[in-house]
Amino acid sequence: MPAYDLRVSILRRFKDGTLLGSSGRDIAYLSSGAMLSQIVLVVGQIVTARLYGPAEFGHFAVVLAWANILAVLATMRYEMAIPLAETEEGAGALTRLCVVTASVVSVGTLLVLGGLALAGTSPGLLAGGTWWTIPFILWGTAVFAAIRMAASRAGDFARVGRAGVLASFVQVLAQVGLGLVGWSPGLAVGQGLGRVVNAARMTTREVVRSGASMRAAAVRWRRMPLLNTFPALLNVVSVGAVAPLVARWYGVAFAGQFGFATRLLAAPAVLLGQAVSQVLFPKLARLDRDSEGARAGAELRRATEALALVSLPVFSVVWLLGPELFAVVFGARWREAGVLAAVMAPWLAANFVSSPLSTYATVRDRLGRILLISLAEAGSRIVGLYTGVLTGSPLVGVAWYSVAGVVICTVFTSWVLSLAGVRRRGLLRDLAIPVVIALAAVAASVSARLLEAPPTVVVAVGVVGILALSAPCGRRVLRLLPGRAR
Repeated sequence: MPAYDLRVSILRRFKDGTLLGSSGRDIAYLSSGAMLSQIVLVVGQIVTARLYGPAEFGHFAVVLAWANILAVLATMRYEMAIPLAETEEGAGALTRLCVVTASVVSVGTLLVLGGLALAGTSPGLLAGGTWWTIPFILWGTAVFAAIRMAASRAGDFARVGRAGVLASFVQVLAQVGLGLVGWSPGLAVGQGLGRVVNAARMTTREVVRSGASMRAAAVRWRRMPLLNTFPALLNVVSVGAVAPLVARWYGVAFAGQFGFATRLLAAPAVLLGQAVSQVLFPKLARLDRDSEGARAGAELRRATEALALVSLPVFSVVWLLGPELFAVVFGARWREAGVLAAVMAPWLAANFVSSPLSTYATVRDRLGRILLISLAEAGSRIVGLYTGVLTGSPLVGVAWYSVAGVVICTVFTSWVLSLAGVRRRGLLRDLAIPVVIALAAVAASVSARLLEAPPTVVVAVGVVGILALSAPCGRRVLRLLPGRAR
C-alpha cells in the first residue's frame, strides 16, 4: 500500500500543479501526446525510408512546403490573436474566421491547380504528380493551427495531444500502406490524411456555432494580417518551406535528403518546443493583460534556460553521430541526410530555444520589429543557401544556411529577453558550463573525423560527449522544477 499511496500522491501533485508547476503540468500533457505522436512518426519514417527513394521524398518536401506557405496566408495570422482576445466571444469569432478563410483558400487552391493541370501546365513547381494533395494538407494545417490556439486559451491541452496521436497513426498507416503497393504519391497522401484528421478531430460545435461577428473581430485585430502575416511567411519560406528552392538549385534528390533530415530534426521542436509555445503564449498574454510584467519576465527566463538545457544534449546526438545514426537506422542511402542533419543541428538547437519565445514579442505588440527581424532572417538564410550554387557545393550552402540561422536566433532571443527585462548576463553564466562542454564535444568529434579515425572511435567519442553534456544539463533542469533551490 505505501507504493500505491506514493503513486496517488505523485499523480495528485501532478494534476494540481505542485509537482511541476501549472505550466510544467500543461507542457507535460502536450509533450506526452507529442512524444507518442513522434514515436509513431519516427518508426514510420524508418519504414518509409526503405519504401520511398530520395526523389520521392524530394517531391513530398516540395508539396509540404507549398502547403505550409499557403496555410500562413489562409488564416492571415488571425489565430495569433485568439489568446489575446479580451472576451471568449471574440476568441470564438476569430477561430471561426480562420476556419472560414482556410476553407476558402483551400478550395481556391484546388481550383487553380486543377485548372493549370487541365491546361497542360505543370502546377506545384517541382511537386511532381502530387500537386493535388496541397489543398488538403494546407486546410488541415491552417484549421488545426486556429483550433489549437483556441484549445490552448481554454487550457484544454489534453485534447490537443490526443488529436496529434490519432493523426500520426493515420498518416503513418497511409504512407506505409501506399508505399507497399508502390504508389509514389503515398507520402503526400498520408500527410494530407493526417492533417485533415487532426483538424477534424479538434473541431467542436463551439467552433462552428454562430456568435460574435467575424467581421468585427477581423477589424479589431487587423494588425495581425497587416504586420504579422509577412514575417510569418518569410519565416516559413526560409525555415520550414525552403524545399522548392533547394530542389531548383540542387535537384529533387538532394531536396529529398535535405527534407528527410529537417523533418527528423524538427521532432524535438514538435515534442517539447511547440508544447512550451502553446502553454507560454496564452499565459504571457494573460499576465500582460493583468499588468504583471515581472512575473512574465520570470516565466520567460525560466523557459529560456530550460529550453537551452534540453536542446544541447538532444541535438548533440545528431551533430556528434548524425551520419552514423542515419546510415544504421534508415539505410546507407540516407547517410548524406545524416551529414546535413549534423550541419544543421546547431541552428535547429538555437531555433528550438528562440521559436517559443517569439510569442512574447507578439504579446507586447512588437510586430514592426518582428517584421524587420524576419526580413533579415529570410535574406541571410537564402543568401547563405545560395552560396552552395556559387561554390558548386550544396553542403557549403547548407552550412552557411545553418550559420545564418544560429546568428539570427541568438540575436532574436537576446532581444526578446531584453524586452521582458531579463538579465541576460546571469542567464549566460548559468549556461556557461553546458555550452563549454558542448563545444569541447564537437571539437573532439570533428578532430576524430578529420584524422580519419576508425568508425568505432568516432562513435565512442560522440557517445562520451553526449553523456558528458547530459549530466550537467539534467541537474540544472531538475533545479528549475517548483520547490527546488536554484
